[in-house]
Amino acid sequence: MNNNIDYTTVIDCGLCHEEVTKEDRLPVQARSRNNAIFYWPAYIHKDCVYNRGTRRIIDVHKDSYTYIAKAKAKIAKAEQLKLGV
Repeated sequence: MNNNIDYTTVIDCGLCHEEVTKEDRLPVQARSRNNAIFYWPAYIHKDCVYNRGTRRIIDVHKDSYTYIAKAKAKIAKAEQLKLGV
């Protein structure tokens, strides 16, 4: 992880950890609770998805430094609200 990059604003690939542009993100098909189809943009290059082997796309998405940084920010915000700061 590069400490000079703010991963809450820069999106990186979960496999190669290089920056991913909005156009280069992989759209992943999913279904909602009422069975409607929708697409969500994963934190992975369209080209890197073929190099993931047997790993699931959601697992690769969660290995992204961006996902980790945003999750840590959510936890910190929740703790602040809990403490009433």
